[in-house]
Amino acid sequence: MIQLKEQGKFIDTKAMEMLLTQGEKYSDLIQITIGAENNNVDISDCTFVIRAVASDGSMSETVLPKTILENEVQLLWEISESVTAVPGMLSLELIGSKGSERIIKYKMPAIYVKEAVMGEGLPVPDIMEEKLALMNETLSKATELQKESETLHNESQDLQRRTEELAEQIVVSSEYVSEVTAARTASKTVGTYSTLSERLAADFDECITDGQLYVVLENEIGKAREEWQADIANALGTVENGLAEVVSLSENTEVTE
Repeated sequence: MIQLKEQGKFIDTKAMEMLLTQGEKYSDLIQITIGAENNNVDISDCTFVIRAVASDGSMSETVLPKTILENEVQLLWEISESVTAVPGMLSLELIGSKGSERIIKYKMPAIYVKEAVMGEGLPVPDIMEEKLALMNETLSKATELQKESETLHNESQDLQRRTEELAEQIVVSSEYVSEVTAARTASKTVGTYSTLSERLAADFDECITDGQLYVVLENEIGKAREEWQADIANALGTVENGLAEVVSLSENTEVTE
């Protein structure tokens, strides 16, 4: 790879003076190193283009990819067929621009494109076609970025939906925790227990105790009922005996008369 270096907005092209031959395509890669600043003006954010004007006046422009270092900007120029289409002297100029607010130009001595064996008859690429190809490439990249943006948007909506679902689950869980907490407060026994199982055990024991008391009470009631029935029976017997005596006395009285 041939390396060129800028010196005071001048780039010496001697290393590639007789490098190119008519019709070559992407067979040479040139690295151009320039300063990141020019007279204390930061130019690292500029877009850099190589402008090449052939001997017949046809012009091509190539946008150069760049790498920004600490104090330098490295540009890579992969020479296309539009640059080597016409043999003869090839005028070169490196242009850096940032919209309409900043433009910088670097002087580059002309180089020579050697004539190919088949020389004449090679088609000269249409500059408009080259621009159209560049526009299509840019449009393709923009479409890819749009698809990525849509994907990120969909993922963001999905994340929001999952967040809302999680929030609903948290609310339900909170209600469940409240129910369990309330359930830990005893219903039959007085007090609050550490766990629901402790509370249920206490309630169960209380029910067993209540059942035992019920059995005792039922036995006592049964005994009282039996005693009451015996007392009633005795009382009825006494009454019946008394009535019998009255009837007997009455009969005796009638006979005497």
